[in-house]
Amino acid sequence: MTDSFAPNDPEAADRAVSLLKALSHAGRLRILCHLIERDMNVGELSEMLKEPQASISQQLMRLRMEGFVRSRRSGRIVTYHICNAEISPIIRALRASVSAMRKTAGATPSGAT
Repeated sequence: MTDSFAPNDPEAADRAVSLLKALSHAGRLRILCHLIERDMNVGELSEMLKEPQASISQQLMRLRMEGFVRSRRSGRIVTYHICNAEISPIIRALRASVSAMRKTAGATPSGAT
C-alpha cells in the first residue's frame, strides 16, 4: 500500500472522502477547532459557539462515531477531547489555509477600489 491516494489507492481515496464528509459540517468543524486548543464540555462549547447544547451534543455524537473525539466523565461533567492524532494537523492546516485565502481575497491591487 502506498501513502498516496487515487488513482493508485482507491481505498485511501475513499477514506479521505469519508473524512472530508465528516468535516463538511460547519458545526463539527468549529467544534474541532476549539477542541484542538483544549478539552471542553458541552456547556463550554455551546457558550463559545453560541449554539444550543442539544445541537452541540448531536454534532459531538457524530464526531465520536467517526472516531475523532472521545468523552471523559468526572462526576457530572463530561469533557470531550480529540482522540485521533491525525485530525489535529488537518484542522490546523485548514485553519491556516482559510486564513491565507481570506488575506489574499481581502487584498486589493494597487489602484483598485
